[in-house]
Amino acid sequence: MATYRDNPYGAYNFLVSLDGDDAGTARAGFTRVTGLDLRVELIRYRNGNDRSQTSRLIPGLAPNPVVALSRGIIGDLDLYTWVRTVADGQAQSRNVRIDLLSEDRSVVAQSWLLRRALPTALDGPDLNAQSSEVAIETLVLVAEGIEIQ
Repeated sequence: MATYRDNPYGAYNFLVSLDGDDAGTARAGFTRVTGLDLRVELIRYRNGNDRSQTSRLIPGLAPNPVVALSRGIIGDLDLYTWVRTVADGQAQSRNVRIDLLSEDRSVVAQSWLLRRALPTALDGPDLNAQSSEVAIETLVLVAEGIEIQ
């Protein structure tokens, strides 16, 4: 799925779809995505009789990715309902797909798929009567895995 070119893509055209939702709708119109990280923990191991003073590195567990999706508040309560359902003990994981688009939005440059993501927080906006900023909410997800396509 990834589309190669010599110049890097801009980070400002992307779509987010939550388990089959139409990514083109305003409900999925996120302004920021952070945490698209793939990591592997390393285990340091050394025998007492090793001749080297350094440890061996052994691959360990891969921590679950924590991804934050931010959007302007538009009066849609779907994200709140999802978080509330999970908080009430009904785990409803979703696959979440983030597509980075070319500048003219005609090509999907690269995609990230969050497998079986669950919400852990829905952070409300900072409200300030002396500010002219947009009210932003942030959904924090923890996924069982991340795939780059």
